[in-house]
Amino acid sequence: MVTDLKRLRGRLTAARADLGGRASEHELDVALEEVQALWDELGAYSDRLIRERERYAALFESAPFACLITDVHGNVREANPVALALLEAPAGYLHGKPLAIFIAGEQRESFRMRLAMAARTPSRPVETWTTLLTSSRGAPREVKVDLRPLPANEENSLPLLWFLRDTG
Repeated sequence: MVTDLKRLRGRLTAARADLGGRASEHELDVALEEVQALWDELGAYSDRLIRERERYAALFESAPFACLITDVHGNVREANPVALALLEAPAGYLHGKPLAIFIAGEQRESFRMRLAMAARTPSRPVETWTTLLTSSRGAPREVKVDLRPLPANEENSLPLLWFLRDTG
């Protein structure tokens, strides 16, 4: 689409040059039709993106296991309802909190090493391990963790996707 817009700009510039700096009415009509077609295409693309975002949100929210998205430092950006229940945290509480505070003290160093490795090697496959999780109420439980780097987002930062499943 960007290429089409650049091509259209070039055609208009050439038309103006051919007419001593003024585009002909026909050239302007053709350009307007092309702009309208591109605008319609952009609208359809925007609609598709909205539907995809809604689909993603529905999948994330209805997943049967805890899903979290963090930044590369392990700070929670999104958590589904199962994650809130697993961590015994009220809605909104987790946002911005480091996931490490829910890892049992003796396992935090290992957790941080795995987090750092995932941040350094985004092409790495899913890593799976078990760890002790401590909820906000302090109840320890063993969970299976799957960690997967996601493609960089619009801020060009690397989000991390976490799946947590109670092993008990």
